[in-house]
Amino acid sequence: MPTGRVDAQWVAAARDAALRGLIDEQIGDQAARRTGSLGAAHWLATWGERLFAAVLVIVLVKLGLLWGSGQSVRLVAHGARHKQSDTGRLDIHSAGIAILP
Repeated sequence: MPTGRVDAQWVAAARDAALRGLIDEQIGDQAARRTGSLGAAHWLATWGERLFAAVLVIVLVKLGLLWGSGQSVRLVAHGARHKQSDTGRLDIHSAGIAILP
């Protein structure tokens, strides 16, 4: 059992110290999560750029091989479905490009 006087000032100081400790703990947790999130964002951005570049190179090589082989190549847009919304905006639901030999 604690000894001494427990008055309103002591209770307020104890409550403030407990709340400050909880808040400091939450701030530390959020800072650690922020660091982890920034690391994950950097990793995803780096690998996303690399994969995009790889796909672009593959497509360009495929086009070069097709055109170099003397075949006629057509780039055809397909699957584009769109509608005019009530706001006047054109909503595209899906679209793609096919490389046809």
